[in-house]
Amino acid sequence: MLTNTAAIRQIETPLSLALQQLDEARAISQVLGESLTTCNVDYRTREKWDDAASIVTHLTRSLTGIHASVSDIHDAVLDLPRQRGKS
Repeated sequence: MLTNTAAIRQIETPLSLALQQLDEARAISQVLGESLTTCNVDYRTREKWDDAASIVTHLTRSLTGIHASVSDIHDAVLDLPRQRGKS
């Protein structure tokens, strides 16, 4: 039978990973904002727009990782009743 402590441990790892990825996404978003500000000031420089596009790609990957972690948390929570019933 799954105890409350074991249930918490079951979701603790994906939750911790999701929080770490969220911090990373925040940092990437801040860099993106700074990059877009630079693009706005010097809008004719193609290289700056390429940099911004690259940052968006990194942000997309980070958000995809967050989605996967949240999905893992969701699956673990849905599995808790079944796990609790095991002897």
